Amino acid sequence: GICKKEGDKWANFGATANEACCGCGGGVPACTDQPGWYDIDGPKFTCDYYVRNGICKKEGDKWANFGATANEACCGCGGGVPACTDQPGWYDIDGPKFTCDYYVRHGICKKEGDKWANFGATANEACCGCGG
Repeated sequence: GICKKEGDKWANFGATANEACCGCGGGVPACTDQPGWYDIDGPKFTCDYYVRNGICKKEGDKWANFGATANEACCGCGGGVPACTDQPGWYDIDGPKFTCDYYVRHGICKKEGDKWANFGATANEACCGCGG
């Protein structure tokens, strides 16, 4: 594909295609650990601790804190919080110029994000940067 040949050229918004696009091996992780989680025994016992020490299987369903065990809160243990992704191909009713990226870059989610629905969603529903 084109990623190998062209993916490290022409950065935009601080990233090349190889850095920004999942299809080129970049993008954002598909999962994030539950923010601020550690087990009931204290801040030493974070998701990173469970994964680094290989104890998810043995201890991951014990020691819940903040409403979750390690196996529920930590990506490396099979849990975590799915990362947000914009509704694929979404743009507002006024046309392809008005994408999620447009709404976020122009700071118009609050003012315009509940208007101009397209593909069954408004920007505030379809776009991560607008809270969707």
